[in-house]
Amino acid sequence: MAATATGGSACAAARRARWIDLCVFLGTLGLVAGIELSDEVFHALNGQNDWHRALANALQLMRLENTLGIWVEPGMQTAILRPTHFLGLTLGAPQFVPLFDAIYGLGHVGVTFCFALWIFRCRRPVFAFLRGVFVLATALSVAVSEIVPLAPPRLAIGLQYQGRPFHFLDTVFEHGGVQVAFNEYSAMPSLHLVWALLVGVGMVWLARSLVARVLGGLYPLLILTAVIVTGNHYLLDGAGSLAVVCVATMLAVPLERWHAKDGTFAATLRRLRRARSGDGAARRDAPAGTGMTGYHAA
Repeated sequence: MAATATGGSACAAARRARWIDLCVFLGTLGLVAGIELSDEVFHALNGQNDWHRALANALQLMRLENTLGIWVEPGMQTAILRPTHFLGLTLGAPQFVPLFDAIYGLGHVGVTFCFALWIFRCRRPVFAFLRGVFVLATALSVAVSEIVPLAPPRLAIGLQYQGRPFHFLDTVFEHGGVQVAFNEYSAMPSLHLVWALLVGVGMVWLARSLVARVLGGLYPLLILTAVIVTGNHYLLDGAGSLAVVCVATMLAVPLERWHAKDGTFAATLRRLRRARSGDGAARRDAPAGTGMTGYHAA
C-alpha cells in the first residue's frame, strides 16, 4: 500500500509539474505577443495621427540610403516581379510573390514559436534568459516605432529610384493577405527581423548540428529579403533591428545575473556558455522558476 501511495504521489507531482511547465511556456508567449498586440490595440482605438511624420521620415531614409549607395529595395522588388529564364523555366511574380508572402506571413510567428518550444524543451537553462531578451527587444521595438514613426515602402509617397518616381507594390495585403496590424507606420525596427535575429543567433549559439547552425545563420537574411521584396521594410532596418537586439541582450544579462543570484557577471556568462551543450552543470545552475521538469538536451 505504501508503495502504491508513493507511486500515486509521484504521478500527481509529475502532472502538476507538467501543468506548471505548460503555464510557464504559454505565459511567456502571451507576454511577448501581448507587448506587440497592446500597441496594435492602442492604434486601433486612437488611429494613426502621426502619418505625416512617418511619410517624411521615409523620404529622409531613402535619401540616407541613396547617399550611402544602398538604396536597393526598388531593384530587389523589381527583380522578383520581372520574368526570369532559368534552366528552361520561366520564373517571376507568380512563383516568387506567394513564396515571399508566405515567408513574411508565416515565418514570423511559426518559426519563432518552434524555436521557443525547442529552447523550452531542449535548452531549458537559457529559457529565462532568452525570454528576457525577447521581451526587452519587443518592448524596445515598439517604443522606438512610437517615438520615430516610419512609413513602410508600400505606403511611402515620393520615393525615387534611378532618377524616376517609384511606387512599391504591396505584395502581401493587396493580394489577399489579412491585414491584422493597426500601426501601419512602424517600419523600423521590424519585429519580423528582430525576432529572426534572435532565432538565428540562438540557433548558432545553442544548436549542436552544423546544419542547424548554418540554417540559423541564414534565417535572418531570408527574413530581411522577404520584408524588403514584399514592400514592408528597408535595408537599413537590418542595422536598426541588430541595434535593438544588442541593447536588449546587454540589458538582459544583468537581469539574468540578479535572477540567478550569480556573484559576478563572469559567472553568469560562464553559466550561459555551458548551457550550449545542455550539460548537467548548466542545469544545476539554472535559476529557480525556469521549470526544469521535462528537460531534454537535444
